[in-house]
Amino acid sequence: MKSFVLLLSSILAVLLGILLIACEKHKDPFSANNVAPAIADFRFKADPNLPNIRSDSLKFKPATNYALHLEYDDREFSASTRTLQARFSFESGSGKISHDKFLKPSDDGRTFGEAPGKFNDDLLFTPDAPGVVRLRLQLSDGVKESQVGQASVTFFENLKPVPAFTIRLLTQTNPYRVEFNPERSQDRDGDIAKARFIWSFGDNSKPDTVLGRSLITHEYGSAGQYRVRLRIVDDESKADSTEQLVTTANQPPVAALRVFPLNGKVPLEIEYNAAGSFDPDGNISSYQIFFGDGGTALNAIGKHTFQTDANYQVLLIVKDNLGLADTANVGVRVSTPPIANLKITPDIGGPFPLTLVINGKNSADPHPNGKIVAYNIFVTNLSNNNRQTFPQDSITTTLATPADYLVTLEVVNIRGLTGSAQQVVPAINLPPVANFTYAPLNPQATTTITFTSTSTDPNATDRITNYRWSWGDGSAEQSGSTLSTVQHSYTTGGRTYKIKLTVTDSFNATSEKEIDLFVQ
Repeated sequence: MKSFVLLLSSILAVLLGILLIACEKHKDPFSANNVAPAIADFRFKADPNLPNIRSDSLKFKPATNYALHLEYDDREFSASTRTLQARFSFESGSGKISHDKFLKPSDDGRTFGEAPGKFNDDLLFTPDAPGVVRLRLQLSDGVKESQVGQASVTFFENLKPVPAFTIRLLTQTNPYRVEFNPERSQDRDGDIAKARFIWSFGDNSKPDTVLGRSLITHEYGSAGQYRVRLRIVDDESKADSTEQLVTTANQPPVAALRVFPLNGKVPLEIEYNAAGSFDPDGNISSYQIFFGDGGTALNAIGKHTFQTDANYQVLLIVKDNLGLADTANVGVRVSTPPIANLKITPDIGGPFPLTLVINGKNSADPHPNGKIVAYNIFVTNLSNNNRQTFPQDSITTTLATPADYLVTLEVVNIRGLTGSAQQVVPAINLPPVANFTYAPLNPQATTTITFTSTSTDPNATDRITNYRWSWGDGSAEQSGSTLSTVQHSYTTGGRTYKIKLTVTDSFNATSEKEIDLFVQ
């Protein structure tokens, strides 16, 4: 009996192992390695017949099915007859979803109890009304659920056509024949070839109706302006219209002139371009360019060089094929300024007070017969913008306080033109040099020691404005403008103390001197 029980237990263990291997081999959804269904693509397909409409929009037609592409896979179900559950929900909008492989729909048609384990096809979606549809999808294999797929689209109702046309005068004499071209008109969500084009010519003649974007001509019996109206009715009865004025008498051309550069010094070469000129009812037959210095040209595009300082008006005259003319002009200023030659000694600056020699005598006017008639030298303290002016060609001046100074030379020639040159020169505040002596040289405790500052300031007009003494024994520092000589004593001997003097000049530059003093 005991042997029989052992045998039975062994057989059950083997069968259980075989069952586990089979579950794993066949990807049982209830196994520990089950993988959730994966949605690869879920979107509304664009309508290829609507090239002028955004891909996230579709034209709404009642009871019409639209393609809703869906691609997904469940690793455990794709190679078996098992099915998934598909749940659809609407964030906005509503409609019906169907496919012959999605079975057992719920009462509201949004949940399917049986969906294939793998799918790559188009569902059919029938919207209930125009508007924005946002649709969500989640798949379930009974154990795990897929991530939520989302598809959205805007269903719009029929759009109005967009009318547009151009006008071309075919004749310039009576009867005036005019061509109207509506090729730029369009129906963004329909077939423009099926639309009716209704033309009204503004001369009390009977309107003309044609299908599609055909060229149309009309004759006017007299010169004048007429309001032409084009009304388009599309194949779904939506309509829109546009109007333009047509003038049957000859219109003058329009002159357009560009010149570059507009100013400069001699020799100044300019480029001119009159190619933007046009005739609204014909063509330009001639171009004439007058440069104001005696030079002329007959080409629409070209170059010209001015050799003399002056203000010039470049004049363009264009004529159309029937002799009407128009003009345009552009001003050009040719001015050659003098050259300011600024020399400063020393040019790199130095300690204040700094004496500068500023020389502008080598300035010159390069223009023939040119002459410099005025000089001005400006010295500006950049720390406070205080400016001194010297109407001379050269000066010697002293920079009395430390700062950066901007030296400017301006020269004016006989034609009133100005040239200038600038340079920044620093007047530097050098810090004071701290130093001191003391007596007696080998002091003992309680001995009064006299300390005397021998500090100096390298700037000739500067001085030391404050002395600060530190004694190194914990006693209070002594500071003041008159403390160049002070006295101090130490209560404890046999020690070394650090004596430090800090001096400050009138522009707050400082330096210090520190010594070790042994008190016996």
